[in-house]
Amino acid sequence: MKNKLLLTAVAIAVSLLLGLPVLAQGELTNHQTSVSGKNREYLVYKPESCQNKGCPVLFMFHGLESNAQQAASAYYNWQATADQNNFLVVYPESLTQTAKS
Repeated sequence: MKNKLLLTAVAIAVSLLLGLPVLAQGELTNHQTSVSGKNREYLVYKPESCQNKGCPVLFMFHGLESNAQQAASAYYNWQATADQNNFLVVYPESLTQTAKS
């Protein structure tokens, strides 16, 4: 167990230093819903620790010149934080998408 944690920590450190995506252990999925007749898209990151139980949720709202995919990038590192602290992350897409990933 300690070896796995050490290898994960080293992989994350190397990824951050090289600007590569951080290795997340859960899954990032695309979703859609309709609110007041408008389609809304959002990404959800669900850590392995939350697969079979309820967990708290954090909503990560991107800025005006960004999008949900960019908010979910390794730059903010919410997936690794969610893995460590057992919570879901939801990345809603704005109604006006100005940036492309």
